[in-house]
Amino acid sequence: MRISVLNRKLHKAFGGRVTAALEDNCIVLRGTLDRWDDVVRAGQMAATKYSTCHVVNDITFTGGEDAPMRVPALRDDALDGQTPDVLIIGAPPLMTCSTACTISRGRSCCPQTQPFRSPALR
Repeated sequence: MRISVLNRKLHKAFGGRVTAALEDNCIVLRGTLDRWDDVVRAGQMAATKYSTCHVVNDITFTGGEDAPMRVPALRDDALDGQTPDVLIIGAPPLMTCSTACTISRGRSCCPQTQPFRSPALR
């Protein structure tokens, strides 16, 4: 979506209180809104599926308290007290082990023979 089209949609929806600009291949939204749902909706209007352009929502919320942050109920203490050099998150177990071995330049780094099972998947 072109910036001019997005600005036209934002002007129609929010009366010119929000504008979009293209900076460093990112769409940057600026302005002030007094409803949190409108701040979220403006960001959703700028985001398009399969786009390679990121959206930075820099809209100032002026309607009172910020929305509370949602914190997951799961508490994982598997790494408490440890200081790893590298953490690889979100990759399949074999890819993680292969990447860790590559990073460590071939040193023995995969003592774990069982694939890691996330507590969320149990």
